[in-house]
Amino acid sequence: MIVQKYAIGRIMAPREKAIISLMSLQALGVTDEEILNVDG
Repeated sequence: MIVQKYAIGRIMAPREKAIISLMSLQALGVTDEEILNVDG
């Protein structure tokens, strides 16, 4: 059980960071379209 909780936490951490980063960019006024077109 503890190992499962650890594994789930490790899997979800990058997604959580991505969501936080996305929200931070949007708070700065960056649009979804601008984020999706980073490569130009």
